[in-house]
Amino acid sequence: MLTGNGGHLQHLCAQCTSCDEHAPSLPPESIVQMPEQNTPSGRSSQICSDRRQCIHGISRQTNWVVRSSSLPQRHHIYKISNHFDPIFKLEAPDQISTDGGTNLASEEMEAFFRRWLVKVHLSSAQYPESNGRAEAAVKSAKGLLQENTSKGGALESDKMAWRQHASHGDQRVASCVTGYLQLKEWTNTSGIDRGYGKNNVKILHVRREGVVHSIKEYEINTQLTLNNDKDYIFGDNSDIIATDSQKNTVYILAKKHGIVSPEDFALLLCTHFLSKYPYVEKAKIDVDAYPWRRIVSEGKAHNHAFLFSPEIQHTCTVSQRRGGSAAINGLTGMRVLKTTQSAFVNFVDDEFRSLPDMKDRIFSTIITASWQYNTVDGVDFGKIWANVYKLVIDKFAGNPDTGIFSPSVQNTIYLLQKAALDEIPEISKISVTMPNKHYYTVDLSKFPEVGSLENNEVFLPMDKPAGNITAVLGRATKSKL
Repeated sequence: MLTGNGGHLQHLCAQCTSCDEHAPSLPPESIVQMPEQNTPSGRSSQICSDRRQCIHGISRQTNWVVRSSSLPQRHHIYKISNHFDPIFKLEAPDQISTDGGTNLASEEMEAFFRRWLVKVHLSSAQYPESNGRAEAAVKSAKGLLQENTSKGGALESDKMAWRQHASHGDQRVASCVTGYLQLKEWTNTSGIDRGYGKNNVKILHVRREGVVHSIKEYEINTQLTLNNDKDYIFGDNSDIIATDSQKNTVYILAKKHGIVSPEDFALLLCTHFLSKYPYVEKAKIDVDAYPWRRIVSEGKAHNHAFLFSPEIQHTCTVSQRRGGSAAINGLTGMRVLKTTQSAFVNFVDDEFRSLPDMKDRIFSTIITASWQYNTVDGVDFGKIWANVYKLVIDKFAGNPDTGIFSPSVQNTIYLLQKAALDEIPEISKISVTMPNKHYYTVDLSKFPEVGSLENNEVFLPMDKPAGNITAVLGRATKSKL
């Protein structure tokens, strides 16, 4: 059962134009002061039954129905008690009102209610104030059915489910129809971070321009977030776009629109899901582009033959809500190494240190970088990706003849990030990670007869354990004051 919030609900009642239709015609029974219960919210609900073998859960503070359902057709006590059991496990009411029917007034049911510390209250026509609660419940349930019945008399269950769970401004529609508290308050849906989609959708698109062909091979993840929780909470799948349908959408849109870049295709998918399905609140698309390049033969690029070149991978993520979008570009798997112009000295020297100062060392890493755009309108994503790639090479390797000195991995990351923000105004923030791939000098001095006291040519690769250096640098936000 749901518990009421007196002041909040009374305020909602006073502003609701349809509440009078569901209010009892007789004055409400005065609230019985009950001792505080050891539950998250205490007990403030009541159950009423009528001769049509229905039960109605009533908020004692508002007289609104919070649950209506049918009792079993037969009066078998175990069926009735099994019907109440899951309700009571959620929150047992302090009182149940009945008109005296044998299905709820038997010794077995009395024992069941005693076990749950529920008081049984006899209600009849001679007690109109008490009976007002059942009247309020019946009015709400009847109104709900009438408003969702077609001209032919059939119950429009989809429409009624929408009215129960859809939002209308800041208030759940169900709050006005059946007196539910806001669903978010009851189920704590504010803590739900949910979404669903299809992962690892692989696609190869071939663009044929005469004898010259171009290819794009992607691996795509789709994820959608709905504007309601009815699939998650109630098992209502009526708004779910199947993940298989999402996969098919990737292929159909690629055929219809072609593929220019990972970012443009991800934006196309996001726009499609948001425009076609009004109940989709957010679309998120991840794209990994496979690194193919044309084969060069006899000094000439081949028309239709390609070489898989896993030197670096182009990635992107586009997350779009209605009225806005955010694109994140990236590159990953870029393994680089330079044999000099790198040092690491003057770091903390204490009892835990074993690493000596290294004034000249091999610097190797696998670079992962991602950057966020401050706009996606009119952006040439391919050009910006190529510019960032060039900056990575420049700040790691430097001039081909002299190189660039790196006093630490941290400083190299900073120089790259600063250059990206200085030179590319469309980038608002950039994240870079560079794990160490160590190469240690092999000690050959222990072999005096065949070895050497000095060695700067033979190294032992050691990638585990490894240091991991990461940083995020963004533009300073302007104060609104």
